Amino acid sequence: MIALILFRDNADDFLSQQKIADCKDKVLAYLAEEKDVRGYVPVKGWAHNVAHMADAINKLVKNPKLNKTFYS
Repeated sequence: MIALILFRDNADDFLSQQKIADCKDKVLAYLAEEKDVRGYVPVKGWAHNVAHMADAINKLVKNPKLNKTFYS
């Protein structure tokens, strides 16, 4: 859902710059803590949380409210 909300903000500009910055911080913190990077878990099915976070980062990178120095 995070990536979808960010996608929509990129189109309609409804989140504040602070909310976008907070989201970036939380997404990066989550990735730093994530230990399970499996894409598929036998018996349980798909568990590709890292792929979902990559989608969110993709939308963050495209958001004009974030300073591009974060990505260098």
